[in-house]
Amino acid sequence: MMRALVFAALTLTACSQAEVARCDLSVTRDLAFTSVEANDAVTVRAFGPSCDKAIGVYDVRTADGHPIWAWTAPLPRAFGDVFPAGEPEAMRDFLERWAQPSLTSTEQAPDWPLLAPGQTTLDRLTY
Repeated sequence: MMRALVFAALTLTACSQAEVARCDLSVTRDLAFTSVEANDAVTVRAFGPSCDKAIGVYDVRTADGHPIWAWTAPLPRAFGDVFPAGEPEAMRDFLERWAQPSLTSTEQAPDWPLLAPGQTTLDRLTY
């Protein structure tokens, strides 16, 4: 009898775990961040018990693997409830877009007098 109960409990646990697909995905893109000729990389990851409960990691590294910048947060809190639990392809599409940062130089920034109030947290000298 005890064996039957243990077998039933293990079977139920396996079935409940099989129904929920984990959301462990990663996308890496090359980019020139530290210089025009650099072979730096950005890697974005999602991991969690399901895509609607995933944690996101944004990681920028130099060509030799030194970290430049990293950020992490629960993806639903950072981006809203746009990640369906059972659709890893929707998360993969999001990661593909997220891994393509828009890099601009300071030459493209507007002149100080053209900034709207609150548009930057920098003082004029730093800007």
